[in-house]
Amino acid sequence: MRKFIFVFLIICLIFVLVFAASRFGDVPVQQISENTLPENGTPEAPSSAGPQAVAGPVYTYRVAYANWSEDAVITRNCINGSFFVYSDMPRLPLYRASSVKELDGFRSTFENVLELHRGYGEIPSFDEQTSACDESFFKDNDLLIAYVTASSGSFRFGLSDIKAEEDTLRMYVIQTVFPQAYTDDMAGWFIIASISKIYTSKYDSFDAVRVPDRSVILDLPGMLEYGEFSYSEALAGLDKESSNVKTEGFVNTDAVTEFLPVERAKSEAAPGYDLIQYFRDEDEDVWLVHFFSSDNSEKETYVYMNGKGVTLLVVYGN
Repeated sequence: MRKFIFVFLIICLIFVLVFAASRFGDVPVQQISENTLPENGTPEAPSSAGPQAVAGPVYTYRVAYANWSEDAVITRNCINGSFFVYSDMPRLPLYRASSVKELDGFRSTFENVLELHRGYGEIPSFDEQTSACDESFFKDNDLLIAYVTASSGSFRFGLSDIKAEEDTLRMYVIQTVFPQAYTDDMAGWFIIASISKIYTSKYDSFDAVRVPDRSVILDLPGMLEYGEFSYSEALAGLDKESSNVKTEGFVNTDAVTEFLPVERAKSEAAPGYDLIQYFRDEDEDVWLVHFFSSDNSEKETYVYMNGKGVTLLVVYGN
């Protein structure tokens, strides 16, 4: 009798373990909201200032400076090239490293194409952000590296989520900083995600997209968050007889249905600027784009445009 009970308990235990294992693969990918990669393949211990422990597998991410480039190797070597053919969302080149050898191969490929050794402002370099990715790290984890570019080095990006969609594991990258004044320079960033091989081994393809967020204003692609101003007040305080005020002879005289106010206004601006501000009068449907230099050495320009992209007024400062 005792033998029978013992055997019965063993069978029950085996059944429970098998059932639990079968359910493990259904646990969704979860995120630790901290810009750190786990060291030695395990999440960092929870603390009051750091990530909090969560049940099941997790991913973490870091951001590194990459600079800007249009070199064809960027898209030629990405692992999600097939998604660029038919895309309903802005696709980002994505790369995968499953070992130290593959990470070194990534460095070799982009050594002379992008910036791997230097940071930008508070953003560290790629080398610094991946310094802990040794053989021990890659024993349990893979790296997914997305490359996102921007029209200004003042913008910042982060990882919103990683989602499993059918047979694809997809990274969702989002802009996180929307300054009203920003530098007029091209820049690029690496979004470096660490995720358990338990998950990467389950999917046949990988992808990265830049998700629509506050960068979509009035359904105009690529627009950014803006400040407010009063066009009527600006006109009231303006001396239209001044030589600094231009009321005709503009470049933008044709109405358009979609446009990027900042980009369109550049054709009216005086040269020498390295900073830009932009504002909108919602009631009058007028955009104001302010171009100026950080050291005040160049003439500043205020460009006023209506909601159809037609320039109304240009004012030059000292």
